Amino acid sequence: QVDELITAYVQHPVPVAVPNEGAAALMAIPDLMLTQEERRKMRRQRRMAENKERQEAIQLGLAPPPPVKVKLGNLMRVLATQQ
Repeated sequence: QVDELITAYVQHPVPVAVPNEGAAALMAIPDLMLTQEERRKMRRQRRMAENKERQEAIQLGLAPPPPVKVKLGNLMRVLATQQ
């Protein structure tokens, strides 16, 4: 009986295609349900990557720097640099 169960063949699971694009590819798959913590982590990583790309573009001169934020505390300094 044991000889009938043991064969030279190995049954392998069906391979599943894994996206190589990281967070963006995982968010594009509608079937994949992420936990709230995973969604937060993906959002943090995506926002950090976008911010890093924006900073690199500014450093390379490909994009203009953001405009100066005028607040009451630095109003005089901003007005002095504009003239």
